[in-house]
Amino acid sequence: MPSRTVARGRLIVAGASLVAALLGAAAFSPPARARSSYDKELRPLREEFRRSTADNYPDVGNAYVMFLKIQQAFRTRNPALLAQLSAFPLRFVAEGKNVGDGRLRIFRNRHELFAHKKEIFGEKMRRLILDQEFDRLFVNWQGFMFGSGELWFSGRCLDKCRRHDFRIVIINPGSRMVPAERPVLKRLPAPAPKQPRPHSPPDG
Repeated sequence: MPSRTVARGRLIVAGASLVAALLGAAAFSPPARARSSYDKELRPLREEFRRSTADNYPDVGNAYVMFLKIQQAFRTRNPALLAQLSAFPLRFVAEGKNVGDGRLRIFRNRHELFAHKKEIFGEKMRRLILDQEFDRLFVNWQGFMFGSGELWFSGRCLDKCRRHDFRIVIINPGSRMVPAERPVLKRLPAPAPKQPRPHSPPDG
């Protein structure tokens, strides 16, 4: 009798472990609809886009991850995530035609970005970001451009530019650029090596 009880107890434990494993798999596996949507986004890139990224950003996969994170920030209207993805100081144009028309603002930190979240996450801007397709971004050595210049992200060289640290460098909800007016952006500089601090000469 005791051996039968022990066997039954082991069966219950094994069954509980199986249920837990199945629940864990369900928790971490995206639904079929989400997987098919993700697979669709990973379709082969347009040839022109592929050439442009190959010439300027060989780590196009990292740029794609950045693209998805930006869309996630706008999808959820998450200013904290957007700040994490941004390089400060960050250029922001609320109403101007482009970054050189005198309406440029500089966000020095995330708190200044938070103060303008209503302008940034306006429905028109949000829809433009979410409707953007990755291989329809304008791309050159200066970075990747959403729409007509409403948002730019660029990359700081790492590992001799084989990899890049991508960050948002311009947010311009009021953009009405045409291709000839695309702003000149400076590539984010590589981090400078730390120099030893000079000693002050002794008095006298």
